[in-house]
Amino acid sequence: MTYASGMLANLGFIHAMGGSLRISPELSWDHDDVVFILDQKSHWSLWKAVDGLGFGRRVFAFRHNDLVSLERRLRALEGRRVVIVFESVYSDDGSIAPIQGIVDLARRFEALTYVDDANGFLAYDSSHERFGQEFAALADVTFHMVSLSKAVGLEGGAIAGPSDYIEVLGWLSGTSSFTATILPPAAAAACEAIRHIENDPSVLHRFHSRSETLRASLEQRGFTLNSTPSYITTVHIGSDEHAEQVRRLAAEGGYLVPIFRYPAVRRGHAGLRLIPTADHTEQQIRDFTDALEGIRRRVGF
Repeated sequence: MTYASGMLANLGFIHAMGGSLRISPELSWDHDDVVFILDQKSHWSLWKAVDGLGFGRRVFAFRHNDLVSLERRLRALEGRRVVIVFESVYSDDGSIAPIQGIVDLARRFEALTYVDDANGFLAYDSSHERFGQEFAALADVTFHMVSLSKAVGLEGGAIAGPSDYIEVLGWLSGTSSFTATILPPAAAAACEAIRHIENDPSVLHRFHSRSETLRASLEQRGFTLNSTPSYITTVHIGSDEHAEQVRRLAAEGGYLVPIFRYPAVRRGHAGLRLIPTADHTEQQIRDFTDALEGIRRRVGF
């Protein structure tokens, strides 16, 4: 099922999976008793989607990437129909979900799984040296959502899953109807971009190489980084005020850098989220880290 964006896919999925539809005595969909367990760091669009379902009633959370916390939730909800919701790669800190562990727990407790793979789609797969084992487990999730606005560089989203559920999404999601779905020209362009990435492994090789170079360069200069060495590198700054100063000074130096600040992250945990492209050169990365080091001396983070 395609959507105009990954966000609309998330909203539509929760709306469909948590609702009911009665067409005839023989054809109905009753999911008013379904409960959702979300990783605490799940994307805003997922939390927004469950907003009206009642936290503690039909919505529950488990500690970020904590399988013990998830198992405790599943045990407390045993006997109910459960959907476990998580992301493959979390955008604020670049952490990778323990996908295999989540799938194993879902199987034990007969729960369904929904993965928001917006940040992982086409960036990682089962062949990746560091995270291949986790991404191989994506084959066993019930519902797999992807966004086309990350690696593909366009707009659009899609959900793959069991055919009977996908048919219901068409009826109930509400965000895939009329012009809310992905348009044919965008779909065609996305297919071409996907083929290019899949047929030319050097693109991903250069991309991950530049990501590793950036992280190593920042580590050598003593910056505080996110703990997971994924392609998303977050430089910890701290206060929102300091983060805004860093953004402004970087722009004055010719660098457009995105900052994560409240409410995207907790107060006092602002930072820079840095993702190089496959076409950035090693010299450009060194020049940027030199500039950021100078900004750090001025701002004092």
